[in-house]
Amino acid sequence: MVWIRRNLALVTFLLLAAPAASFLGLRDLRRRDLLVEGLARRAAAALEDGRLPEALAACGEWSRVRPADAFARVLRAQAEEARGNIEAARADLDCAVALAGYDALALTARASLRFRVDGDTAGALADLGRALEPRAGGADGAGALALRGRVLLSLGRLDEAAADLDRALELDSGLREARNSRSVVYLERGDALAALADATRALAADPRWAEARYNRARCLVALEVWDEAEAELDVVLRDRPRLVEALLQRSALRLRRGDAEGAREDLRSAEAQPLGEEVRSRLEVLHERLEGDTPPSLDGNSRSPD
Repeated sequence: MVWIRRNLALVTFLLLAAPAASFLGLRDLRRRDLLVEGLARRAAAALEDGRLPEALAACGEWSRVRPADAFARVLRAQAEEARGNIEAARADLDCAVALAGYDALALTARASLRFRVDGDTAGALADLGRALEPRAGGADGAGALALRGRVLLSLGRLDEAAADLDRALELDSGLREARNSRSVVYLERGDALAALADATRALAADPRWAEARYNRARCLVALEVWDEAEAELDVVLRDRPRLVEALLQRSALRLRRGDAEGAREDLRSAEAQPLGEEVRSRLEVLHERLEGDTPPSLDGNSRSPD
């Protein structure tokens, strides 16, 4: 008490100054939050519009303001991948996972890169398993479930893929990737009508999406709707003239209706592309049928391109 009476001026100053200092700190934090929010919006908009240098600049400034924000790294990784700088994208995603630990967004983004670019299905499934744990906040993550369904589908694990894709679409019926992947599952199981319904809805979400249109053509082939299937393949190949799977499918359709020259043209275009062994064997079969003038068997079971 004696000390307080002797130092009344100092005590009064501290009592009055402390709330002010606290208020100034909160105001500074709020200002920083608004800055980060603005940078995030700018980065996302620039990335969506394809303005990659602007997106990278916004993400860089965002990381300087808030170095531990994993989302900034995820967005920057997307911009780097769009530029073709895969190593930089991979480094950003590794950093995002390290910063966030168990975070559904960062783990799903890294799983996507591992699957699509590296073909690392084991690494992708490991990341997605972590992303879907409750502590990652992604137990009901439709995006992570849709991606895991696609990875499982690529491994031929149809029942597991179907379960994940069904759950993803229950959570978000607008997920076009999940719907297109489920269409492939249906087709692999021999249910071409259900496959066509999903492929048609996936394509309606984005009519420029070549993968969904190609998948719809496969469904039409399986249902023996030949003319419409060929029309869909024509549209796909206008946008992606080097898509080998579509070229082979259209070649077979052309041969079936007696257009041998059109079938040869598609085969020549396919042969000019890098080919795997399985595709080469299919090419040889088509060549044999073309030379023998035998209509090919069409079952729509060539896999959808990635």
